[in-house]
Amino acid sequence: MNARDEGGFTMIMTVIGVTLVALVGTVAVVAATGSSHQTATSANRQQAYEAALAGIHEYAFHLHGNQQYWAECTRPATKEAAEGTPIALNEMGSTANRRPVPGAGGSSYALELIPATGRTNCDPTTFQTAAASMLETKGAARGTFRLRSTG
Repeated sequence: MNARDEGGFTMIMTVIGVTLVALVGTVAVVAATGSSHQTATSANRQQAYEAALAGIHEYAFHLHGNQQYWAECTRPATKEAAEGTPIALNEMGSTANRRPVPGAGGSSYALELIPATGRTNCDPTTFQTAAASMLETKGAARGTFRLRSTG
């Protein structure tokens, strides 16, 4: 056999080339799959955020119509409640009452009323009891109430 004979050289280069192409293809598939999973997670987070924001907007809408809406705690007298539409208001620590977001493909939100420091729940018996149980009385947050929205 001649030392300058190149027989088999093409086969070695072909095997190396096919291996490189397969490796690049595998990396591309893994990157695309991981990216699509991350995209789905990101979309779910965004949908939950938008649902929670819808809850805040609904509460603000009711406050603009009735400035003492907050004092009704979880029993607001609204047109929606009278029509049987779910009310999303809950005491702190519960998200049992949820309201669907119209047109959002199954998204819903729950609103939690967070009582004033030192209180355990909202008391809608009278305006004074509601104010004592919901409004902060000290510090920079004096005269405010808190609400948590979960999407």
